[in-house]
Amino acid sequence: MVANKIDKAEVNRIILENEYLKKRMKLLEKNVNEVENKWSENIDSFVDQWYAENNEKIDIGILDFKLFKIDIFPDYLEKYIYKKIIKIMFSFLKHSLRPKELD
Repeated sequence: MVANKIDKAEVNRIILENEYLKKRMKLLEKNVNEVENKWSENIDSFVDQWYAENNEKIDIGILDFKLFKIDIFPDYLEKYIYKKIIKIMFSFLKHSLRPKELD
């Protein structure tokens, strides 16, 4: 009889622990997803700030004909290109450096 009570108490403890771990896992998954989505926003804000500081030096859309210059890429398009390139590079590095056991 005593063994039965211990078994039930142990089962209840395991059930409660299991429920706690499930809730904790969902919270951690949510946090990981937020971090995964945040890197894109961080790159966008970095490129915006970087471009504002350096746009005169790195203007890739200007064709110089000596007599005049033509800007074929507007600034928003240049920033878009920079953002996409950095995001591709970041994704490549993240995937390349991931431990092979996670694949």
